[in-house]
Formats: sequence, structure tokens, C-alpha cells
Amino acid sequence: MYVHPAAVHGVYASRAVGEVGPNPRDPRRLPGEWSDYPPEVLAAISRGELADDLSLWVAVIDAMGQPDPEFDPVWLRSTARSDGSGGTGQSVAIGFDLPGTTRIVFFQLVHHPLHDIVHPFEAKGLVTRLWPNPPDYLDLESHAVLDKNTRLGGVFLDGKGMSEHLSPDRRATGNGLPDYLT
Repeated sequence: MYVHPAAVHGVYASRAVGEVGPNPRDPRRLPGEWSDYPPEVLAAISRGELADDLSLWVAVIDAMGQPDPEFDPVWLRSTARSDGSGGTGQSVAIGFDLPGTTRIVFFQLVHHPLHDIVHPFEAKGLVTRLWPNPPDYLDLESHAVLDKNTRLGGVFLDGKGMSEHLSPDRRATGNGLPDYLT
């Protein structure tokens, strides 16, 4: 989110295209950086838009917060249609200290091309969807608080290698594994 490839940072220099490979263990990578920005996300950003199938959630975390609900992870699959649409799901997360508090505000950005997903913490009010369909009002001071030991960062799992070929006008649905793997 803060590591847009065209951004110029005062503290961390943005990487040039091809400067750092897709290896997530490369020490030159910035925290939370996607190894390669999905092309449709970059194209939308360059037009001043948000890409389709891009979701953003926010949570608040503190030492005395609520425990995680029971949840199954969301497998971000690769999807494809014969018209060339689709792609591989990816997620990034970043947190910031809330000034004057011991709390952290935590954002999760997920690209899920042609895949309808549900955040498993949303129904309990522990995360709030900011995009698409942002709330009319958001008060982080009164937002539900998750415990500092939350497993929120493990909600979205890399489903590379899980491909789902879709017929025209069809979308992948569900958080679990594709039907052919169950």
C-alpha cells in the first residue's frame, strides 16, 4: 500500500523495476511489498482508479483486545477465463501506531481477480471493509479491538498452484479450496 512502485519515499527509496527479484526473502525488499504488482492494479492506479476485485479492510489491535474468532483461511486462487481475464490473488498488510494510544491500526489489501471472498473477521465486526462499499462513518476509537496475538495476518493464504478455469461470466466463489481439490 505504501510501496507503490512509482512512489518516492523520504526514508526508503522505491525500487526500480527489476532491481529486486520476486524472492520474498531478498533483504532489499521493503516490508509488505508485493513481489510484482498485479498488472491490472497498476493500470488502474495509473488511470487514478481502483482495480476491480480489490478489497481493503481495517482492524484495530491492542494488548487487551478480543480473541480471534474461529476461522478457516481464505485461499487466494489463480483464476482464468478464455478471454484472458483473471489473475493470481495476492494480499499485503501494514499497521501503524495510533498516536497517543497503545493501539495499532492494521490494513489488509487483497487483490482477488474473478474471485468473490468474505473476510472471516468481518461478520463479528472485528474488521471493517473500506473498499469496495466503504462505510458512511468510521470511528477507530470505538472500533472493536483485536488482541495483539491475533492471527489476522494469516487470514489470506497464497493459493499459487491452485488454478480455477472459469467459463465466461462465471466467478470463483468461497474462501476455501477450489471444489476440484476437496
